[in-house]
Amino acid sequence: MNTLYKKDAVLDFKSGLGNMIHTTPALQYLFKHTGKRVKVCCRKEYIMQCFQDADFLEFVPESSLNEETNVYWPNYDPTNQQNDSEYIFYHLTRKQFNRQEKPYVDRPASVPKKNQNYLVLLNGGNGANSEFIEKKKMTRQMLETVLFISKEYHVPLIFLGNNYDYDTTKKLVPDFDDYCHVILNDIRMALNYIDESSGVISNDTGLYHAACAMEKKVIVSARVPIRPNRRHSRCIYTMNPNCEIVGDEDWNKKIHDMISGFQHSHVQI
Repeated sequence: MNTLYKKDAVLDFKSGLGNMIHTTPALQYLFKHTGKRVKVCCRKEYIMQCFQDADFLEFVPESSLNEETNVYWPNYDPTNQQNDSEYIFYHLTRKQFNRQEKPYVDRPASVPKKNQNYLVLLNGGNGANSEFIEKKKMTRQMLETVLFISKEYHVPLIFLGNNYDYDTTKKLVPDFDDYCHVILNDIRMALNYIDESSGVISNDTGLYHAACAMEKKVIVSARVPIRPNRRHSRCIYTMNPNCEIVGDEDWNKKIHDMISGFQHSHVQI
């Protein structure tokens, strides 16, 4: 069986940003114990941009793949006994994950110093399948709950995403950006704001999975299709013990409990 300890081994990675963050503890461990950067073939440019300063990685083109040296990304534990980082770590290193390494995100030099605590608000998606995306996005009532309660308790909110996320959210709540600081179209910056936040309120979107990989405290809207066995789809499911998957009926209470218990300063962003 091919392993990443072998010379010229390449990790064939075909998943998303959150799963790449889950994988970084294993890749850092391999770098430290082999003395060589881990070769990764990733098809998504935006993911590679998020790790351009990672000295333990070498992104290589698809032409570098070879069945004799390929190592396939191990996905996740089908029994749901181990969280993603633990499962991936063992299958790539053959060692138990004892928190030797932390999830990695780049630290862009231009990130403003954040001298206050804050919460992150996400309401993401893309236009590839608008019917499915709209089912996953927060409703106007859910967004207003977050905005109004955060204002009541003077809790700073930072909205992260892209133009699509902004436009579709503003369509639901035209004045939502009066309630929060908005940062758009910079995913590396967004990862840093999530990493340094005190918590995340989100729908099921890519940056939500990144927040779970960072083991942030998360409340995520459960407005997604349910499988016949009544369990949430793997798309939203997470082994992050700090994450609560919340349906419409419990949303107001859970958001109130999270925000009202928030400890914060009054320093302006």
